[in-house]
Amino acid sequence: MAGRRVRLAEVGEQAVESIERRDSLNRVDGVLDGVSAGPRAGRFDPPAHQNLPLQHPTATRRRFLILLVIAVLAVVATAAWFQTQGRSATPKYRLATVEKGPLTATVSATGTLNPVITVQVGSQVSGQIKELFADFNSQVKKDQLIARIDPEIFQTRVNQAQADLEAAEATILNQEALVERTRADVENARAALAVGKAQTAKAEVAVLDAKRDLVRKTELLNKGLVAQSDRDTSQATHDSAVAQFEANRAQEDALAAAVRSSAAQLKVADAQLKTAQAQVRQKKAGLDQAQVDLDHTAIRAPVDGVVVSRNVDVGQTVAASLQAPTLFTIAQDLTRMQVDTNVDEADIGRIRSGQRATFTVDSFRGETFSGKVIQIRQAPQVIQNVTTYDVVLSAQNQELKLRPGMTANVRLVVDQKSSVLKVPNAALRFRPAGVEGEAPPSRGKAQAAALLEPGDGAGRSGDPIRDRLVRELDLTDEQQRKLDPILSERQEKLAAVRSGSVWVLGPDGEPKAIIVRLGLADANATEILEGELSEGQEVIVGSTERPAPRTGRGQSSSSLKL
Repeated sequence: MAGRRVRLAEVGEQAVESIERRDSLNRVDGVLDGVSAGPRAGRFDPPAHQNLPLQHPTATRRRFLILLVIAVLAVVATAAWFQTQGRSATPKYRLATVEKGPLTATVSATGTLNPVITVQVGSQVSGQIKELFADFNSQVKKDQLIARIDPEIFQTRVNQAQADLEAAEATILNQEALVERTRADVENARAALAVGKAQTAKAEVAVLDAKRDLVRKTELLNKGLVAQSDRDTSQATHDSAVAQFEANRAQEDALAAAVRSSAAQLKVADAQLKTAQAQVRQKKAGLDQAQVDLDHTAIRAPVDGVVVSRNVDVGQTVAASLQAPTLFTIAQDLTRMQVDTNVDEADIGRIRSGQRATFTVDSFRGETFSGKVIQIRQAPQVIQNVTTYDVVLSAQNQELKLRPGMTANVRLVVDQKSSVLKVPNAALRFRPAGVEGEAPPSRGKAQAAALLEPGDGAGRSGDPIRDRLVRELDLTDEQQRKLDPILSERQEKLAAVRSGSVWVLGPDGEPKAIIVRLGLADANATEILEGELSEGQEVIVGSTERPAPRTGRGQSSSSLKL
């Protein structure tokens, strides 16, 4: 720039000298023209028509030189203006102060507000809605009647089932009487059999007596002590006794068969009685089913809550043949809400149950609501190749400002520190003109990478730190299991080590880079773990002037070539 200013000054001086020389020559030419204009002795005078005024070539040249000098002066003035602007265009920067204070790291996500418990009230029977006793936003109590399906056809079924049950019960009475009668027949047959057995025994005794008498008479006849007629009479008596015995035994067998027949009839009667009893139970079950269906025509609230949805009107027919239709949706308690938040898989590893969260809704701009993580659901949700997980937050809604279905802009607090050295994030993004690329990695990041290299993670075989602790402290298996989560947390923190650079104004007023090790960060500031920065020091966060357009390789388009 200084060389260009010198060249411009030399050009100006040369232009002034050229003008002065031209003025001197013009004055000499004017004197010569005046001398040559007078009459000279002995000279030839041209004719009158040749004495017309002629334009001297010197005047044309003079006008050309004047225009040239004006153009040069304009160029010199323009160059001087650009030089002045260049001297006054010293870069100006916006500065921010390094502060010490609280810092909170958050994960941002969107979610939907829902009641903690939402119950869908359906119908278990088909029919026509006859009455409605609840509407949108109605406060209902458990077992409160909220709708009724026309019960007429169900009442008819109950009456029919009741009649069938009564008929079955009458059949039971008949069967019980038949069983009693059959049981009496069995008893009578058994008594007759006993009598028959007694008569058979008596006949058997008579046979024995007749046989002894016959034997004695035969012996006496052989001795000639009795007549043949006496012996024949004994024979006839014996034969008659034997015949009576056979008759009594046949009668006994008949009575035994009668007993068996009566017993069989008793079993049949008992079976018929049991069948009748089963029919009674069946008819009673049918009556109970009909009564249940009749009771189901009265739709009642299963829980205390607020009706948030009503899907039927009076006169509408509902069909419950395949799937129970939803008539109402009841939120059990709107003073407690939950936020179902979709958290990206890249951030889900930092979310833990019990973490605090804040969220806003579009309906109440400027107002922030608080919540807490109560559940991290394992089922992934993949939408357009983006994997998210449902993180459930609990939130109080005592004023009932929050409503189901509202979209919540959630900030999950994953880490928080009360007093850290921090710089604005703009200071980490700032780069002076002409500086490209990222700052070289800091020592802390290199150390973290070195610590993460052995064993590929805490708690695994080959981790020198873990092996050394186990060896020197002689840890038990239970102690080693407790040590592994601690080492895992340590390496997670080491893996989170980041480096960056901030720029400050040096003694010469030029930007100077400072390499720093970064820690916790939020949307506005980042923690400085290590680096030559102190509280109250100013860092550059931006430039106050618009950068000059580029032409070629980094040369400003305002450069002037002469």
